Amino acid sequence: MKSLSLALLGALLLVGCAPYADDAKAPAGAVAPPVTRGLPGTSWRLVQFQSSDDSIGIKIPPNPEKYMLTFASDGSLSAQLDCNRLAGKWEAQPSSPTGGGLMISGGAMTRAMCQPGAMDSTIARDIGYIRSYTIRGTTLSLALQADAGIYTWEAVPPN
Repeated sequence: MKSLSLALLGALLLVGCAPYADDAKAPAGAVAPPVTRGLPGTSWRLVQFQSSDDSIGIKIPPNPEKYMLTFASDGSLSAQLDCNRLAGKWEAQPSSPTGGGLMISGGAMTRAMCQPGAMDSTIARDIGYIRSYTIRGTTLSLALQADAGIYTWEAVPPN
């Protein structure tokens, strides 16, 4: 009985000390990026939009720091889209720990005139056509229906 207890204790210690598969090897002193496990309570900054239409290609916002998407735990969504704000609702149907189906319904949006090249109106129009999400490390990809394109976002560390 004593050897069984010791074996069980040893196994538990090994499991508790085992590294997670997604832990990154970082140099000493480096700050590890945030690891995101799902959408609730996360914020993201826009990196780019990649269209499946070659005539559109990749679009990068002129000021990426002005584009923020926040998925609240209560199912509400808030977005800073350049000089405008958008409020809405979101609902995910995870099919794996890193992705699944996603429905976003945009609600009210301010309608200020942003700088030339701003992507606020395009994102506001497209947000209702997002159908799935994938999280890889600190990157969130939001795919539009019918393979129309993918919005890529980077995780914003919590305050």
